[in-house]
Amino acid sequence: MEDKKKAELSSLKNELQKSEYVNPEKLKHYHELKKEIESSEKKAQNLQNRVQKSPHKYVRVEKFSKYHPASIKESDKEFEARVKHKCKIPTESGIYVQSHGEKVIADFLYEHDILFVYDEPVNLNAAGEEITEPGHKVRFRPRPDFRIKETDVIIEYWGMLQGLDKNSSEYDQYLSKLIRKREIYAISDMELIEIYPEQIEEISHILSVNLTKHGVLVK
Repeated sequence: MEDKKKAELSSLKNELQKSEYVNPEKLKHYHELKKEIESSEKKAQNLQNRVQKSPHKYVRVEKFSKYHPASIKESDKEFEARVKHKCKIPTESGIYVQSHGEKVIADFLYEHDILFVYDEPVNLNAAGEEITEPGHKVRFRPRPDFRIKETDVIIEYWGMLQGLDKNSSEYDQYLSKLIRKREIYAISDMELIEIYPEQIEEISHILSVNLTKHGVLVK
């Protein structure tokens, strides 16, 4: 949607520059559209700054429905097939994951006899209907990267923070999902362990400390 608006703005600008007579209505529309795009970009940048300044802290965003992942219409079967297609990296436990970081985490859990579930939706207290706009409801069910069986411990690997262009809508969507997951886990009293790409080299220490802190036995 933003790309379409930017294209429209560019087209209007070219038309106004080339025209000998400036149409007042088109000029007004140009300025309104420019202001709307700048406001949207400012909101997105503010959100990025909040997450980057305190990535390990709980962040609550009251409204960020513009990039809400639940707005994507897709059947459960289609989504499962798409996720499964991305899981191409084998792990020691026999499951396939989507990234090197997830493989490192999965292998650590397997090597230390910690039972886990990978990338499956969970039913939590806060994961029901969420009002994102007046009169419009969407459903958001988080899929943690790893859930430790028989505990309330969740492990999320935010690997795509490193791989996506920070100016892209995909990055904004990912941030929106990240923040909403944090929010749901906090409200549902889940114990969230967050792992970032730059922490993978120290994963043994980080997971050992955090899992032990949450009562998980690390053998």
